[in-house]
Amino acid sequence: IDAHEKTGNSLVDGPHQADVMIIGKMPGAEEEQCGRCLVGPSGKLLIEALRSVHISGFGEWYITNLSKFRPPDGSNRLRQSWIEDCLPLLYQELRIVQPKYILCIGADASTLLLGKKFNVSYMEGRVQPFEYPVHTMVGENEDQRTALVMTVVHPAQVVRSPDMRRVLDRGLSRFNLLIHGNRFDLAETDIDHRTIR
Repeated sequence: IDAHEKTGNSLVDGPHQADVMIIGKMPGAEEEQCGRCLVGPSGKLLIEALRSVHISGFGEWYITNLSKFRPPDGSNRLRQSWIEDCLPLLYQELRIVQPKYILCIGADASTLLLGKKFNVSYMEGRVQPFEYPVHTMVGENEDQRTALVMTVVHPAQVVRSPDMRRVLDRGLSRFNLLIHGNRFDLAETDIDHRTIR
Protein backbone atom coordinates (compact mmCIF):
# COMPACT_ATOMS: atom_id res chain seq x y z
CA ILE A 1 0.00 0.00 0.00
CA ASP A 2 1.39 3.36 -0.99
CA ALA A 3 2.00 5.41 2.14
CA HIS A 4 0.78 8.50 0.30
CA GLU A 5 -2.63 6.87 -0.23
CA LYS A 6 -3.54 6.47 3.43
CA THR A 7 -4.31 8.72 6.35
CA GLY A 8 -1.86 7.18 8.85
CA ASN A 9 -4.54 5.91 11.25
CA SER A 10 -4.00 2.15 11.32
CA LEU A 11 -7.05 0.76 13.06
CA VAL A 12 -6.67 -2.13 15.46
CA ASP A 13 -7.73 -2.45 19.06
CA GLY A 14 -7.39 -4.98 21.85
CA PRO A 15 -4.76 -7.01 23.72
CA HIS A 16 -1.76 -8.54 21.97
CA GLN A 17 -3.13 -11.99 22.75
CA ALA A 18 -6.85 -12.70 22.82
CA ASP A 19 -9.13 -15.71 22.49
CA VAL A 20 -11.44 -13.84 20.12
CA MET A 21 -10.60 -11.78 17.05
CA ILE A 22 -13.11 -9.66 15.13
CA ILE A 23 -12.25 -9.10 11.48
CA GLY A 24 -14.04 -6.56 9.33
CA LYS A 25 -13.40 -5.57 5.73
CA MET A 26 -12.13 -2.02 6.25
CA PRO A 27 -12.63 0.90 8.66
CA GLY A 28 -15.49 3.27 8.08
CA ALA A 29 -14.90 6.93 7.31
CA GLU A 30 -15.47 7.91 10.94
CA GLU A 31 -13.08 5.26 12.25
CA GLU A 32 -10.33 6.28 9.89
CA GLN A 33 -10.78 9.96 10.64
CA CYS A 34 -10.43 9.62 14.41
CA GLY A 35 -8.24 6.50 14.52
CA ARG A 36 -10.59 4.49 16.75
CA CYS A 37 -12.52 1.28 16.14
CA LEU A 38 -16.30 0.95 16.07
CA VAL A 39 -17.21 4.63 16.32
CA GLY A 40 -19.19 4.95 13.08
CA PRO A 41 -22.87 3.98 12.59
CA SER A 42 -22.08 0.33 11.80
CA GLY A 43 -19.60 0.01 14.66
CA LYS A 44 -21.96 1.53 17.20
CA LEU A 45 -24.73 -0.78 16.02
CA LEU A 46 -22.44 -3.80 16.40
CA ILE A 47 -21.55 -2.83 19.97
CA GLU A 48 -25.23 -2.33 20.81
CA ALA A 49 -26.10 -5.71 19.25
CA LEU A 50 -23.33 -7.48 21.22
CA ARG A 51 -24.74 -6.04 24.42
CA SER A 52 -28.32 -6.88 23.49
CA VAL A 53 -27.52 -10.60 23.21
CA HIS A 54 -25.63 -10.46 26.53
CA ILE A 55 -22.14 -11.07 25.17
CA SER A 56 -19.69 -10.08 27.86
CA GLY A 57 -15.96 -9.55 27.67
CA PHE A 58 -15.89 -8.18 24.12
CA GLY A 59 -13.77 -5.32 25.44
CA GLU A 60 -11.01 -7.93 25.73
CA TRP A 61 -11.31 -9.05 22.11
CA TYR A 62 -8.89 -8.05 19.38
CA ILE A 63 -10.51 -5.96 16.64
CA THR A 64 -9.00 -5.51 13.21
CA ASN A 65 -9.86 -5.17 9.54
CA LEU A 66 -8.57 -6.90 6.46
CA SER A 67 -7.60 -3.49 5.10
CA LYS A 68 -6.34 -1.07 7.71
CA PHE A 69 -7.15 1.90 5.50
CA ARG A 70 -9.91 3.05 3.18
CA PRO A 71 -9.18 3.37 -0.55
CA PRO A 72 -8.14 6.92 -1.48
CA ASP A 73 -11.27 7.35 -3.62
CA GLY A 74 -13.46 6.72 -0.55
CA SER A 75 -15.16 3.69 -2.07
CA ASN A 76 -16.01 0.46 -0.27
CA ARG A 77 -14.33 -1.70 -2.89
CA LEU A 78 -10.88 -3.12 -2.33
CA ARG A 79 -8.57 -3.50 -5.30
CA GLN A 80 -6.84 -6.86 -5.63
CA SER A 81 -3.48 -5.14 -5.12
CA TRP A 82 -4.69 -3.81 -1.75
CA ILE A 83 -5.87 -7.27 -0.72
CA GLU A 84 -2.48 -8.76 -1.62
CA ASP A 85 -0.78 -6.06 0.48
CA CYS A 86 -3.10 -6.47 3.45
CA LEU A 87 -3.28 -10.24 3.82
CA PRO A 88 0.34 -10.68 5.02
CA LEU A 89 -0.28 -8.09 7.75
CA LEU A 90 -3.45 -9.90 8.83
CA TYR A 91 -1.53 -13.17 9.04
CA GLN A 92 1.09 -11.43 11.15
CA GLU A 93 -1.68 -10.30 13.50
CA LEU A 94 -2.93 -13.89 13.69
CA ARG A 95 0.56 -15.10 14.57
CA ILE A 96 0.75 -12.63 17.44
CA VAL A 97 -2.80 -12.69 18.80
CA GLN A 98 -3.35 -16.46 18.31
CA PRO A 99 -7.16 -16.37 18.57
CA LYS A 100 -9.24 -19.46 19.21
CA TYR A 101 -12.33 -17.90 17.69
CA ILE A 102 -12.75 -15.46 14.81
CA LEU A 103 -15.88 -13.41 14.17
CA CYS A 104 -16.00 -12.14 10.58
CA ILE A 105 -18.16 -9.10 10.00
CA GLY A 106 -19.81 -9.56 6.62
CA ALA A 107 -19.31 -11.90 3.68
CA ASP A 108 -16.39 -9.94 2.22
CA ALA A 109 -14.20 -10.52 5.28
CA SER A 110 -15.01 -14.25 5.24
CA THR A 111 -14.41 -14.62 1.52
CA LEU A 112 -11.03 -12.92 1.72
CA LEU A 113 -9.96 -14.73 4.90
CA LEU A 114 -11.06 -18.23 3.92
CA GLY A 115 -10.18 -17.91 0.26
CA LYS A 116 -13.53 -18.99 -1.14
CA LYS A 117 -16.79 -17.34 -2.05
CA PHE A 118 -18.99 -16.98 0.99
CA ASN A 119 -22.77 -17.26 0.69
CA VAL A 120 -23.94 -15.35 3.73
CA SER A 121 -27.56 -16.48 3.36
CA TYR A 122 -26.43 -20.12 3.72
CA MET A 123 -23.30 -19.93 5.88
CA GLU A 124 -24.23 -17.10 8.26
CA GLY A 125 -24.01 -18.37 11.82
CA ARG A 126 -22.26 -21.61 10.87
CA VAL A 127 -18.79 -22.58 12.00
CA GLN A 128 -15.75 -23.25 9.84
CA PRO A 129 -12.25 -24.28 10.95
CA PHE A 130 -9.37 -22.09 9.84
CA GLU A 131 -5.68 -22.94 10.17
CA TYR A 132 -3.05 -20.26 10.46
CA PRO A 133 0.70 -20.37 11.17
CA VAL A 134 2.29 -19.32 14.45
CA HIS A 135 5.94 -19.04 15.41
CA THR A 136 7.28 -21.70 17.73
CA MET A 137 9.69 -21.03 20.57
CA VAL A 138 12.56 -22.65 18.67
CA GLY A 139 14.07 -20.82 15.71
CA GLU A 140 11.90 -19.67 12.87
CA ASN A 141 9.87 -22.84 12.49
CA GLU A 142 6.12 -22.38 12.36
CA ASP A 143 3.34 -24.45 13.85
CA GLN A 144 -0.31 -24.47 12.78
CA ARG A 145 -3.14 -23.32 14.99
CA THR A 146 -6.83 -23.85 14.36
CA ALA A 147 -9.45 -21.22 15.04
CA LEU A 148 -13.20 -21.56 14.62
CA VAL A 149 -14.63 -18.93 12.30
CA MET A 150 -18.20 -17.65 12.31
CA THR A 151 -19.62 -14.91 10.12
CA VAL A 152 -22.48 -12.54 10.84
CA VAL A 153 -24.21 -10.10 8.53
CA HIS A 154 -22.53 -6.74 8.30
CA PRO A 155 -24.14 -4.08 10.55
CA ALA A 156 -24.24 -1.79 7.49
CA GLN A 157 -26.94 -4.11 6.13
CA VAL A 158 -28.95 -3.50 9.28
CA VAL A 159 -28.50 0.24 8.90
CA ARG A 160 -29.93 -0.04 5.38
CA SER A 161 -32.54 -2.70 6.21
CA PRO A 162 -33.59 -2.72 9.91
CA ASP A 163 -35.37 -6.07 9.40
CA MET A 164 -31.90 -7.65 9.20
CA ARG A 165 -31.31 -6.89 12.88
CA ARG A 166 -32.86 -10.20 13.90
CA VAL A 167 -30.39 -12.00 11.60
CA LEU A 168 -27.47 -10.15 13.18
CA ASP A 169 -28.72 -10.90 16.70
CA ARG A 170 -29.20 -14.57 15.84
CA GLY A 171 -25.66 -14.87 14.53
CA LEU A 172 -24.15 -13.11 17.54
CA SER A 173 -26.16 -15.30 19.90
CA ARG A 174 -24.76 -18.41 18.22
CA PHE A 175 -21.25 -16.97 18.42
CA ASN A 176 -21.76 -16.36 22.14
CA LEU A 177 -22.71 -20.01 22.56
CA LEU A 178 -19.67 -21.09 20.54
CA ILE A 179 -17.09 -19.19 22.55
CA HIS A 180 -18.53 -20.58 25.76
CA GLY A 181 -18.04 -24.16 24.58
CA ASN A 182 -21.56 -24.99 23.45
CA ARG A 183 -21.58 -27.87 20.97
CA PHE A 184 -24.79 -26.90 19.15
CA ASP A 185 -23.18 -26.82 15.72
CA LEU A 186 -20.97 -29.90 15.73
CA ALA A 187 -23.57 -31.97 13.93
CA GLU A 188 -23.64 -29.37 11.15
CA THR A 189 -19.89 -28.93 10.77
CA ASP A 190 -18.20 -32.03 12.25
CA ILE A 191 -15.97 -29.71 14.24
CA ASP A 192 -14.64 -30.86 17.60
CA HIS A 193 -13.63 -28.13 20.05
CA ARG A 194 -10.67 -30.31 20.96
CA THR A 195 -9.13 -29.37 17.58
CA ILE A 196 -8.58 -25.82 18.86
CA ARG A 197 -4.91 -25.46 19.78
